[in-house]
Amino acid sequence: MQTSSPKFTLYESVDTILITSKSTQTALHIDRPSGKFSLEPAKSNIAAEHSRPIFGLLGSIDLLTGRHLLVVTSCVPIGSILGSVILRVTSADVIRIPPTSAAQLDEPYVKLLNACLGHNNLFYFSYDMDLSSTIQRTSSSNKSLSIPERADERFVYNHILLTQLYALKAFDFITTVVLGYMEISTLEIGGKQFTYALLSRRCRHRAGTRYNMRGVDAAGMVANFVETEQIVEYKSEVVSFVQTRYS
Repeated sequence: MQTSSPKFTLYESVDTILITSKSTQTALHIDRPSGKFSLEPAKSNIAAEHSRPIFGLLGSIDLLTGRHLLVVTSCVPIGSILGSVILRVTSADVIRIPPTSAAQLDEPYVKLLNACLGHNNLFYFSYDMDLSSTIQRTSSSNKSLSIPERADERFVYNHILLTQLYALKAFDFITTVVLGYMEISTLEIGGKQFTYALLSRRCRHRAGTRYNMRGVDAAGMVANFVETEQIVEYKSEVVSFVQTRYS
């Protein structure tokens, strides 16, 4: 199985958070006092008190003391489809942007976010495959667009968290994750090996427990919509079968 190395590097100082990417010569600059996000040319020498590799940027969220950044700190590859490695999030970090000393006020919420993002093994992403779309939707999409631009927003579970990055058109720094279950296996029948993948993606709209969220709303969104796709890849051929469910 192929492995994946961190795509981004995060630099922190008292007044600045800077994120660089292997795929672009642009850096994402965050001014901590003002909370302003901007894009600027990447520098070869970056002055920072701390730096570390990260695997993805999930977006930002407002807590009691201000806006916080959510990043993927570790992940594991579960296999590959059509040459693209699929990764499962195993841990994440919540970074406070404002330089404030009142961090203890946010601790309960930070723990909840870490538990949700890193400990339930339900979030998946890929650097070069749109996991929010079926094989059929992907085949008819505009390949000149980046994955964040052509992703199916129904299944991008961190879509709201990415609002600020979408507005900035910082597509090189957006990591779209799907919530669900994914497994990829290599099987053999009659001496012929093929790849079998099972991908379930949950819609971000109208999610909830069975007796609290049911039926359809005025916009046509059904409760707990899940799209399950079975993919078989044999040599240069690929077929998929999609099933849907909701409550």
